[in-house]
Amino acid sequence: GSFPHECYGLYEADYDHFAEYCAAIDARGPVAVGDYLERYVYGPPTWSDYLDLFGGERMGLQAKRARELTR
Repeated sequence: GSFPHECYGLYEADYDHFAEYCAAIDARGPVAVGDYLERYVYGPPTWSDYLDLFGGERMGLQAKRARELTR
């Protein structure tokens, strides 16, 4: 998987996630990068745990958007 980036035909990129990340960096600088890495890269022990951070509703919305783009 490539979430929060897109996987063509399966799910669209999560642009809201990217905007939140950029806003955190603007507000807190390099500390925000470290926090992000800890939460999303180093923290989750499994891929399923990683996806759980985003929630099923958010993932479902991204999958719906991908289907709309590939009709």
